[in-house]
Amino acid sequence: MQNPNSDYQLSDNVIQSIFEDEYGIIWIGTENGGLVGFDKKIGKFTVYNYNPNETSSLPSNNINCIFQSKDGNMWIGTNVGISKFKKLTGLFINYKLKDSVDSLWNSINNKVTCILEDSKSRFWIGTDNNGINLFDKNTEQFQNFSLKSIENAENSKNKIREIIEDADHKIWFATSSGLTFFDEEKKEFNKYYQNQNDIDDNFSLNYNDLNALYKDKSGSIWIGTNGKGINVFHPKRIKFNHYRKSDYDQKEFTSNLIHGFAQKKDGSIIIGTNGGGLLKFNKKENTIINLKNQLNEIHNSILSVFIDNDDIIWLGTWGKGLQRVDEKNMKVKTYELNNNSNTILCIYEEGDFLWLGTYSGGLVKFNKKTEKSIFYNTSNGLGSDKIYCISGSFTDTLFIGTRYGGMNIFNKKTEKATSFMVNKQCENCISSNTVNYIYDDLQGILWLATESGLNKFEKKSKKFIKYFKYDGLPNDHIYSIIPDSEGFLWLSTNKGISRFNPNDSIITSKSFKNFDVNDGLQGNEFNQCSYLQSRTGEFYFGGTNGFNTFYPVSLNENNFNPSVYLTSFKIFDIEQNLDSNISIKKTIVLDYTQNFLSFEFVGLDYVFTSKNQYSYKMDNLDDEWSHPSSRRYASYPNIQPGEYVFRVRAMNNNYQISNQEYSIQIIVKPPFWKTLQFIITTSILFILITFILFRYRIRKIKKEKKALADSINKRTIELIKKNNSITNNIKYAKRIQEALLPAHNLLKEIYFDSFIYFRPKDIVSGDFFWISQVNDTTIIACCDCTGHGVSGAFMSIIGNSFLMQIVNERIITHPGTILDELNNSIVNALHQKDGTHEDNIDGIDIAICSIKGDILEFAGANRPINIITDKKLHYLKGDITSTGCTLRQVEKKFTTTRFKLRKGDILYLFTDGFSNQFGGEEGKRYLLKNFQEFLFELSKKPMCDQYYEIDTELNSWMLNHEQIDDILIIGITIDNLY
Repeated sequence: MQNPNSDYQLSDNVIQSIFEDEYGIIWIGTENGGLVGFDKKIGKFTVYNYNPNETSSLPSNNINCIFQSKDGNMWIGTNVGISKFKKLTGLFINYKLKDSVDSLWNSINNKVTCILEDSKSRFWIGTDNNGINLFDKNTEQFQNFSLKSIENAENSKNKIREIIEDADHKIWFATSSGLTFFDEEKKEFNKYYQNQNDIDDNFSLNYNDLNALYKDKSGSIWIGTNGKGINVFHPKRIKFNHYRKSDYDQKEFTSNLIHGFAQKKDGSIIIGTNGGGLLKFNKKENTIINLKNQLNEIHNSILSVFIDNDDIIWLGTWGKGLQRVDEKNMKVKTYELNNNSNTILCIYEEGDFLWLGTYSGGLVKFNKKTEKSIFYNTSNGLGSDKIYCISGSFTDTLFIGTRYGGMNIFNKKTEKATSFMVNKQCENCISSNTVNYIYDDLQGILWLATESGLNKFEKKSKKFIKYFKYDGLPNDHIYSIIPDSEGFLWLSTNKGISRFNPNDSIITSKSFKNFDVNDGLQGNEFNQCSYLQSRTGEFYFGGTNGFNTFYPVSLNENNFNPSVYLTSFKIFDIEQNLDSNISIKKTIVLDYTQNFLSFEFVGLDYVFTSKNQYSYKMDNLDDEWSHPSSRRYASYPNIQPGEYVFRVRAMNNNYQISNQEYSIQIIVKPPFWKTLQFIITTSILFILITFILFRYRIRKIKKEKKALADSINKRTIELIKKNNSITNNIKYAKRIQEALLPAHNLLKEIYFDSFIYFRPKDIVSGDFFWISQVNDTTIIACCDCTGHGVSGAFMSIIGNSFLMQIVNERIITHPGTILDELNNSIVNALHQKDGTHEDNIDGIDIAICSIKGDILEFAGANRPINIITDKKLHYLKGDITSTGCTLRQVEKKFTTTRFKLRKGDILYLFTDGFSNQFGGEEGKRYLLKNFQEFLFELSKKPMCDQYYEIDTELNSWMLNHEQIDDILIIGITIDNLY
């Protein structure tokens, strides 16, 4: 409460400013009670008042602002000036009214409203009616900057309400008539204020009377108005200069529909408008004049502008043909072509000729000297008579973009065109038949701006590569393309401007940097043929609301890392009321039934809120961060009990990921049956019960095991007896088989230098050797019966019996006939003739030879004979069929082969047991090829050693593998020829 005479009460209840110093003292500026210092520790007020008898007192009791400078001194703004307050002495140094016009004071305007010390230690002092003052502490002199203007008769712009300095060290002033900042280079003030011609303009102030300023972390300036709420100004968002009709004399700048640019030699820019004539823009002086006001013959609707080497302006008009404007001599000449060619959309110069693209008259070649024209249309191969753009490189070729006729390559010598049009069946064809612009990069690539995407055309392969909105373009309708010095392509579209990096190895959405009205563009829609790159490198793009200019290399980038916070937490889509704000919550504990979670979040970047993107991840649930998107929520259904951390981060419009990540721990408690206590208790009970059951089971198993062992022992004894009986029977069968079959020593009696290698798989064998002498002929057979063991042995006895009947009784010595008869005997004996028993396919594979003198006759049923003579191997294969072993072919005819023998020749007959045996490191078959090579090498050794060599080779090959078949090998050296 107010009590001027009390040390424990305020001197005035009207408070105008408050400040806390480094000692914790609160300094209070009052309306009529002077300056008050409040010591919080002892609760005492100290009042400093105006004393007319003291020069070191305050100059006024009306305190408007309090400011502490870097040197620790306090500066007090009053209704009658500014004072420097030294807290240690309690004295004031007042800067009083002087007669100098550069002083802070004059007889009327002396109210100080705000004070700022900038980064250069300069003092900026705002006054209520005398503009801005810059105070030099060294000279203690003031420099006044008045904001008076002709259009502001009441001098309201001289009322300064607040001063701030931004991150770029610009000084900003809130005035009663708009926002102002100081241009350090030009030493002048620039102003932003409400657009009086368009009060709904979202990109201007909504009210000029300002009260307060605040700079946030992102560099945005928050502006408080006097009755119209808050405005936010983003200095870094002003990327493009915007020129429009409302900012200039509307008698000069008469239309915002911009349709062409060209630059004169003096640097001025000539601008064609649709409905507003021809403009001339002086960038340096920021002036625009309408040349139609000086040269009335200039057409009102201009679609294209070109300036030739003589600085003559050429205009393509809407319906009025071609116009030549000689600004120097103030002359205009109009060339009306024909009825279909007087609307000219584009102009391209080559020497004395202008190539004109018309809306309905095709391509026109205009001679500037003779003023004669040559017309080309669809009869010359053009895809359409509507020509939108012309590009060339002073070669014999023009590249022409048309409406509905695709891209055309026009040969100036042959005067014929080749068109490239849409083909839905062709993946590498053009994407649209309407081509608005063609840029030739002179490196073999044409870039096409079409109504359906950006096209890259490779001249050599004549193939198109296409890029669309889903690749990163803001819109598929592209009007123009301008390259910059860094290799980027700048595209004007139906939804802003896009900067494209064609040099990226893989084109992704990050290859495109898109700009829209939020960046200061005249609008999202631009116009055809409305582009220019000036000689200084400045870009011009025109649209439906004026035009933009900018230098590509100087565009600001948004490098602010936005903070991100949770704004909502839901369970089963129901908002949760927590004990504290979700944005500051660190941990949330949930029941296992609360397992459907949703989060909403926001990034605190107000510069490009619509372009902010977010990525999130739930630790212990998600392996990767989510793909960045503008979606500001995340949902997780069916969360299992456990501990998680939900993390979210923001990405600004420059794809810069914020390093200020937000995270919150989520603990989902398990049901009681999944708690540690329950698990331990049940585990103990389970172990106890299991132990009891285990003990019981062990006793029972021991008892059963003993009974089983007794039973097994009894059964084992029975099996041993049966096995011994079977084995004895088989051994007896072996003796019978050996008795029935020819003895092996018979071969030695006839051919001393010979051997028989016999290795049955079981006790008895299906392989057998057979020999007989009939008259002067020796018959030798190597036989392999179906199966092995007992079954093979029975078959061997049958085979032996039949051979004895055929050879010894019937005196048949011809090998082929022997096999024919053997086959018939087996078929009849085993009842194979009717072909009904599918399991009755027994038979004998046999190699049989007869030797009479030096003549050997051989026949084979699936078995060969190897004859080695004069160190060469002769392989007689025989027939590929068995004797017997058939269901269909009962009668067979076997082939007999004759061979003349010489003394010392070696014969090898063998079954397939050795070649089919598995072995070696890889467990593969030995194979017939390898076996024959082995026999050939074996033939070089004495016959007496060959038996052991075979046995050694077989054992080393088998290793740990089991023998799979009976093995029989017969070796004979022909030693009885003379």
